Amino acid sequence: FHVKHWRPGFLVLCGDPLHRPHLIHFANTLSKSHSPTFFATIRTDTDIYRTNVNKFHQQNYGNYLPRHLLNTDKKGFFESVFAESFRHGVTMLMQCVGLGALRPNTLCLGYRHNWKLNLTLSHQYVEVIRDALEMGYAIMILRNFSYIDWTMNECDDNHLYIDVWWLIDDGGLTVLLPYIMKLHSFWSKCKLRLNIIANSNVVSEEYLNVYHLMNQFRLPFEKPHLIEVDSKNQNPLKSTMNRFHQLTDHQIDFDKDVMRPKVIKKWLKVSELIHKHSSKNSQVIISTLPLPTRFYKYDDSKTKYMNAKVYFAILEMLTEKLPPTILIRGNGQSALTFYSE
Repeated sequence: FHVKHWRPGFLVLCGDPLHRPHLIHFANTLSKSHSPTFFATIRTDTDIYRTNVNKFHQQNYGNYLPRHLLNTDKKGFFESVFAESFRHGVTMLMQCVGLGALRPNTLCLGYRHNWKLNLTLSHQYVEVIRDALEMGYAIMILRNFSYIDWTMNECDDNHLYIDVWWLIDDGGLTVLLPYIMKLHSFWSKCKLRLNIIANSNVVSEEYLNVYHLMNQFRLPFEKPHLIEVDSKNQNPLKSTMNRFHQLTDHQIDFDKDVMRPKVIKKWLKVSELIHKHSSKNSQVIISTLPLPTRFYKYDDSKTKYMNAKVYFAILEMLTEKLPPTILIRGNGQSALTFYSE
């Protein structure tokens, strides 16, 4: 049996590296994937037709990040582009960064905390997620990693977990990523715990399937932590629904305005379970990212950005008031294999 077949290479959108050093530090702990990591920034405040490219790159760290920012003796590849919009810039980077087999295949974004302040930019952010998946990229969204003390050489509490919520089979990147993290000395003392949500009627079958799968892939998880949810408790609590409506400014009528309300309620229920089981003893939480599909029925000029508001409300509830959290979605390509040929 062979675990490591598909190697994730990372394109990290770090903006100005001085402002988001935690994204850089986290990416450096993924070096055991033995694939290249590229850091990038997008400038939309530059004249795209009358800018000297060489001077622009010199003003934006050139082609490499300085070693003191990386906190390592290695150099980091850095790419800066100017574009009409954030979305256009990301599309340019996904097409052009890297060379041949050294092209990245996983886009890494920081979470947009102030998503309510500018729904136009928030809409672009959601479209970037959709673009990345359609272009064959996996995607990772990081939140609260600034809470971590990166000056330490390792996580010194061996009672904490890297808590994984593998909710949908998207190729296996959700369970491969924590394995790669644990290979680095910074995370080596953390335990890996896999949380599985199962209907109470089929608990034994779900447990055995996941247990055998982890053994076949030789992934160092503890025995799966099964969380039973019976049919009577599948809907989110009233307090959860109230929080969702608060985040959407009470502009959403579930009966009239929402497409696929059952899917939204499923993710809201997942947010409840994550807060209940992972908020206290987790160093990092890794969970499946909801697909940015259309949730809002209407799509006219007045309600153009309502879908982004619904989607961000879901992401907010999955990540707010929690330890550092990664929302991750594979591109469907198998990241785990049984055999090496």
